[in-house]
Parts: sequence; structure tokens; C-alpha cells
Amino acid sequence: MPGLEIHSEGPDKGRIKKSCANLMALIRPLVIVDEAHNAKTDLSYDVLNRVRAGCVIEFTATPAVDSNVLHHVSASILKDEAMIKLPIILAEKPSWQEALTDSILQRTQLDELARNEKDFVRPIVLIQAESKDREVTVEVVEKYLVEQGRIEKSRIAIATGSQRDLDGVNLLDPACKIEFVITVQALKEGWDCPFAYVFCSVATVHSEKDVEQLLGRVLRMPWAQKRSHPALNWAYAFVSKACWPHAVSLLHDRLVHMGFDEVEAIRYLKPVEPPVFPFAEPPRERALREKIESYWAAAAKRGYQQSLFAPEALVETSFDYSFAFDPESYPAARHYPGGFQFPKHFDPEIVAAFDNDEELECAKAIEMCPHVVQWARNVPGMFGLPVWSGTFYPDFVAQLDDGRRLVVEYKGAHLIEHDQPKKNVGELWERTSGGKALFLWATKKDSSGRDVARQLEDKIAR
Repeated sequence: MPGLEIHSEGPDKGRIKKSCANLMALIRPLVIVDEAHNAKTDLSYDVLNRVRAGCVIEFTATPAVDSNVLHHVSASILKDEAMIKLPIILAEKPSWQEALTDSILQRTQLDELARNEKDFVRPIVLIQAESKDREVTVEVVEKYLVEQGRIEKSRIAIATGSQRDLDGVNLLDPACKIEFVITVQALKEGWDCPFAYVFCSVATVHSEKDVEQLLGRVLRMPWAQKRSHPALNWAYAFVSKACWPHAVSLLHDRLVHMGFDEVEAIRYLKPVEPPVFPFAEPPRERALREKIESYWAAAAKRGYQQSLFAPEALVETSFDYSFAFDPESYPAARHYPGGFQFPKHFDPEIVAAFDNDEELECAKAIEMCPHVVQWARNVPGMFGLPVWSGTFYPDFVAQLDDGRRLVVEYKGAHLIEHDQPKKNVGELWERTSGGKALFLWATKKDSSGRDVARQLEDKIAR
């Protein structure tokens, strides 16, 4: 078989090798690549070719521009699911000494708040020092913490190439005493400690990768549970103005590169004037930030309108890259508990819950429509259409007996005007499909007095 490794010499010359690579090549495995942004070397591609991967799924926060992104999770969703701490409170200090001092004070206050949490949390400060040929080295930072900050050495860990105090240490163990971690470059990939709350950098040279990874270390939420005190749901960054003259723009760019969109990066990076305490953003700063966010939103909306709806816009509905509904990976968070049977549903055993009784009646009308061969209760993460604020997931997707696709979005009367952008993009999707797709904006009774079943019938008959 072509592509298999063979012996090039010896008594088995010309025979196929009994190797793991050959076994994989015969199986054509599905390969999952974690931290896929690092898999860009020739060796990475050679491995995938040698095992003849049938499919490659990449997990990364920073996909390549030409990646076929199947699913994107925004920072806002991760925040809502209590996976990450946001916003990031950024304080710029006149000197590296003040940045360290305020990091110590911040950790102390967070520690006091954490004592009232039901889960054990020990806030940790992650400090980025400079390399040995510069001023603020690991040794200088450690000395400052001990002598000026009155921090016991047993509460300080150093994580560098030559000193690995974190090896074999479980930072989540209540018996662990470590409250400060000093490093120079990014901690090794896979290092994880959701107790890291404060990022403090006294380094004047900033590797983009190092800043990105160190900042990412303080974003993870302890135990993936929202904390009772708001301050414990936030992350903190302290930098010296002398070392970081453009801290806001640098961290903004790093957040965007980490997967935040532009609006999220602005919304969740909050520069504050000293002091950071007591965790309140000044009214003037808040008003300015809200104004900037509104401008970003307006610009995003204008760009969306021009790209899709301007007279000169070149829009095409392509079926080359389509979404496949797979019963084995149906991401329904809640299931329909009623007794009505839906044999035409792509997974008859599981149907995602409906938002209300009217939506259920719409599903029944789709099920009983004679032209519908199969249909799916669509949920977030499945078939979506772009809107300026993100992705619109219509309620139902159906296959008709003539091969066309039908998408149905059911709307209660009180939401029709508010959700007009969804209707616009759905109708654009239909117009540019070359007759292969239909979009129905269904209501309980339309302006002509037709019920949902009649709306379906008339739409399909066109």
C-alpha cells in the first residue's frame, strides 16, 4: 500500500515494517492537536502525513487566518461560564518598586476576601523579572519581596531554566505556602494555576509570547466557579511606566492575539489611576470606556452592513463548506421532556428543549410538513449565520424532499422588531443561494392571518 514504511535493508528488505506509524496510516486516525498554534514546523506536518490523518482537529486560542474554524468560544462566553476572570484591572506605576509593592498589597486584600469563600483560594502573584544581564533580575525581585515586602522566603517560588521551585508542587493544596512566583520567560506550556490573580511585570523587554502566556495564567478562574465577592472574579496587572510605556496598547494587542475580539479587548482591559483599591473604576474612566465601546460597536455594525448589504457587496451562499448535523455530537444543553414524538428529527431520541410553547408548536408543524424529509432543532454551536454582534443560530434547519434546505426562525410578536438584523441576514442567505435555500421568519399569525403550518406550505411552494 502506498505511503507505508518498508524495510530498506536486511532479510526483510522490501517488506512492510511492523510500526506504530504504519498502523496509524492504515487506520487513518482522527488527530486532535492541542495548542495547535505551535504545530507549524516541518516535523509537525511530516507526522500528520506519516500517520495519514483522516481528519485533524485543532484546539487553539489563536487560529491561523486561513483556518477552517468550526467553533469559536468568545471571552464573554467563558466569563459567563465562570471559566476566566474578567475584567483585567491594569495599574501603571512610576517605578518597578511601586508595581511590586502594590502587587503585594493587592494580594493581601484578595487573600482577606478569599477567606470568606466556601472553596479554598490562595491568591498568587506572578512576577516577570528581567534576565541576568539587566537591572531587575530574579534575585533583585526576591530581595525586594523579602526585605521591603516582609515576605517569607518559603512563600516565594522561582521558576526559571536553572531554578525550578515549582516542580512537583501542587499549588492548589491548602498546605502549600507559595504566594509569589518569580519567572523571566513564559512558564512551560500546560502550567496551570487558577490561584494566580495578579500579574506584575518589571521587565523592560517584552516577548509577545511571554506576555501573552503570563497574562493568560492569571485569567483562569479557581474551580471554575464564580466567587461571591466581585473582586475575586477579576484579574490584576501591575506594570512600571518606565518599563511599559505603552502598556494599554501592548496588552490590548496581546488580548486580541489570544482570541479576544476588539470590542472585548477594550471592554475587559480597564486601566485605572492609583490606587486600585477599593476595586472601583473612576466614573470619568468608566464613562470614557463606555463611549469608546459604543464607537467600536457602531464601527463594527457599519462594517458588517457594508460587507453584506451595500449595493457593491459581493455575497454568495456556498455549499462547499457546510455544517453536518451529527447525532453523536449534538450539543443540546437541555432536552425536550414532553411526550410528542419527532421521528423526522435527525436524532429522534434527543430533541433540544424549546424556549416556549409557541416554538414547540412550530416544531410540530415542521415535523408534520409532508415536504420535510429531516429536520434539526438548532442550538448554539451548530448552524449559524453572521450578524454584526456575533453569530445568529436559527431555531430550526430542515432538508426538503426536493433537496433544498429550509431554515426557520420563530419569533414572538414582542421580538420581531428587535431581531430585524437576524431576519435581514436570513433573507440575504436565501437570495444568494441560487434557489438552494429557503429562510422563513415564522410567527404565530403573520400579517395575512396565516398560521405557522400555512406559512411553511406557502414558503416551500415558491
